[in-house]
Amino acid sequence: MSDQALEMGRIQMDEVTSKRKLRRLSFHVLLTTAIVGVGFAQQNLEEAEIRRGYKFRAEGQLDSSIAHFELGRDLLKSSTRRELYYQCIAGIADDLLRKTQFGRADSLLGVAEIDARRELGDGHSVTSEFYTLVGYLRTYQDRFNEAKGYYSRALEIREKIYGSDNLQVAALYYGLGLVCMRNGEF
Repeated sequence: MSDQALEMGRIQMDEVTSKRKLRRLSFHVLLTTAIVGVGFAQQNLEEAEIRRGYKFRAEGQLDSSIAHFELGRDLLKSSTRRELYYQCIAGIADDLLRKTQFGRADSLLGVAEIDARRELGDGHSVTSEFYTLVGYLRTYQDRFNEAKGYYSRALEIREKIYGSDNLQVAALYYGLGLVCMRNGEF
């Protein structure tokens, strides 16, 4: 009888231990799922702020657009998603230029263009966006030779990425033509 009782006790202990292990495993699975879920929620939040920025820009609400791009930038500041981070900065700078806040745009673009080139590479589409924005700013400042250099570099990158039959490439040719015309080259 004692062998049977001992065996029954061992079976019950194994069941209790298995249940504890299962509870611990379930807790770890739930915790991992929650952490992964928070990560996805964070990514979705960052991307949602960028989408809102573009939406408000399309509606002409530039202050709201800037606010959402700034929030996206702040959420992405310590992220590894550097392309989105620099997209937010480019969005802010673009809206500042649209609002003719050239001083604020210049201080933002000065550092961001160099950092984007260093982190993303000189041939990246976001880097070309910075070149375009700086080219526009330099045109406004009547610094046409600098503007021409920035537009030319942006054009070179975008032609490699998108090909020559692209609207963004055509817009850069137009911008480059305007700079040359304002500089008296035509």
